[in-house]
Amino acid sequence: MIPPPPEPPSVRTPAVSKYEGVIPQHDYRWGAQIFVDHQRIYLGTLNTEVAAARAHDSASLKFYGRYFNRNFLLTELTIYEPHFQSHFSREVILDMIRDGSYEPKFVEFVRTFYPKFNDSGSIALPDASDSFNGVIVKEMFRLQLTSADVERPGILTLPEQHAMQHFPPLMSTDPVLLHFFDRMQRLWEFQYWYSASIQSFVFAGGWDSFLVGMELDVNDVVVYYRCKESRNFPPLSADVIDAVRGVRFRCDVMDIDVEESTSRVSQ
Repeated sequence: MIPPPPEPPSVRTPAVSKYEGVIPQHDYRWGAQIFVDHQRIYLGTLNTEVAAARAHDSASLKFYGRYFNRNFLLTELTIYEPHFQSHFSREVILDMIRDGSYEPKFVEFVRTFYPKFNDSGSIALPDASDSFNGVIVKEMFRLQLTSADVERPGILTLPEQHAMQHFPPLMSTDPVLLHFFDRMQRLWEFQYWYSASIQSFVFAGGWDSFLVGMELDVNDVVVYYRCKESRNFPPLSADVIDAVRGVRFRCDVMDIDVEESTSRVSQ
């Protein structure tokens, strides 16, 4: 029997999205949603899968805080997102996401109140390069580097609460090897142990290599993530380490009418 001719190529929306909280639509667009207390909150329909994934992350941040299943790693822009959101209620955040004004207002906020963005041209929103092809990650903790972290050779002091919560228990004085992938899919190995001399959990062997290899400096933020699942990369249960450069928060912004300052952004 002669086989039927192959179907002509066509652009089709996948049956499912690789991102959390994103739903393919029949019109080749993408819906975004989150669930709060087992109730679905629809965030609207967006033109791209990535934009819908960003909407999910922004809404989840407002409702859950920073410890949620996120599609994108933190970036030099989104690390300031909690500060922006602190000026608005949940209802206002949802309204801005739905009417398309959220991201322009957020960009205007950081451009206005954070000097590092003043002279920059376009400000990059998270995109596919800030994710692991749909693998969901959840932040464990973050650590802003001090001069001691950068200048003290070979050792990084870890927050005790987070070390005990997320890393394996230390059964002896011998170090435990911990492995992390970075966003470039490079593997980093650290010796994790408890230092009796400074009475702290630390990363020892491997920290210098990471510090130099990532070209880290004071005020950079090192973020530790754990994968929720694996579809492609990283493997199941792998941990991820990443860095956000030159983070400087401004407490004085809390006294400014942010809604008024961003009112010139078109709705």
